[in-house]
Amino acid sequence: MGAPRSVRLMVLPRVLWGSVPLFFLLLPAAESICPEPCDCQQHQHLLCTNRGLRSVPKAAEPQDVLTYSLGGNFIANISAFDFHRLAGLQRLDLQYNRIRSLHPKAFERLDRLEELYLGNNLLPALAPGTLSTLAKLRILYVNANEIGRLSAASFSGLSSLVKLRLDGNELGSLGDSTFSGLPNLLYLHLESNRIRWLSRGAFTGLANSLEALDLSRNALTALHPATFSHLGRLRELSLRDNALTTLPGELFASNPALYRLELEGNAWSCDCRLRGLKHWLGAWHSQGRLLTVFVQCRLPPALAGKYLDYLQDAQLPPPQDGGSCHDGASPSARLGGSRSVRAWPGPPQWVHSAALAAGRGWCCGEAALLGHRCGDGTVFSEIDTNRSKSLDFR
Repeated sequence: MGAPRSVRLMVLPRVLWGSVPLFFLLLPAAESICPEPCDCQQHQHLLCTNRGLRSVPKAAEPQDVLTYSLGGNFIANISAFDFHRLAGLQRLDLQYNRIRSLHPKAFERLDRLEELYLGNNLLPALAPGTLSTLAKLRILYVNANEIGRLSAASFSGLSSLVKLRLDGNELGSLGDSTFSGLPNLLYLHLESNRIRWLSRGAFTGLANSLEALDLSRNALTALHPATFSHLGRLRELSLRDNALTTLPGELFASNPALYRLELEGNAWSCDCRLRGLKHWLGAWHSQGRLLTVFVQCRLPPALAGKYLDYLQDAQLPPPQDGGSCHDGASPSARLGGSRSVRAWPGPPQWVHSAALAAGRGWCCGEAALLGHRCGDGTVFSEIDTNRSKSLDFR
């Protein structure tokens, strides 16, 4: 007839009791990995976005964590210990916080990290060595911060980096070899800064990799003929919305892969100095190697609103400033751009000596340091940087 009722009641509790330890062993493990304010429904992913956090929460057992999302909080500082137990981390998102400082050892143990997002914070600089242990990093966003200066040491150790966003910062210039430690970089975003000056060697080290460069929405007034000369794989270049008036005709001659070039939104002076650029554009268009490039004249008044590619050479008048028609090339290029010149500590400012009283000036390039004459033959002079800020550079 089966076991007595009393026996069955005694067996049942033993079965339930035997399953209880397994249940409670599993539950605490999941909870211990996930910090209290976060969501960890997906294994190995900590989601802590938009939680009102003011510091990085600690995970008790973080060995298997692959992604850590901390965007949209109020975190102001990253310490040396915030991520020191996350050795397996591959993706770290710290965007849209209030981060002002990164400890030099903040990412020291993240040698497997592949993506780091630091955009939309308040970082004033990237201290040398802070990122040097991230040898596997492929994507770095430092856009929309307050970075005013960079050096090659800022990116030391990032030999695997493919994409770098520095747009929306306060960069005013780029010196020699700034990106020389990034041999695999494909995409470089520098738009929406305050860049007025580029060293001729600013992109040294990117010759065998860089394919897309965005310099739009800056304050560039002139470019050295050799600025892009080493970028043989460059396919896309944006110089739109700067303060350019003319360009050297040979500026893009060493960029055989270039097919997309944006030049609109500049104050182009359609005079004889643009003949070289016009001829190069025409030749590349006729070969089907380049998408349409818009160069709309602002000066002289008789040509305002017209497009360079619709003009004949005879319609391009001499420069209104009395300069030479040497196709927009800088004086140093005409005298031999490879000649060495002394280095300067920062972006130099030169103005036409006859225009100082009128408060007007323009860049003369490296030749000013050599004592050469520029443009119409008038000697240009280097002036004090603080004084130059009050001048109207056109």
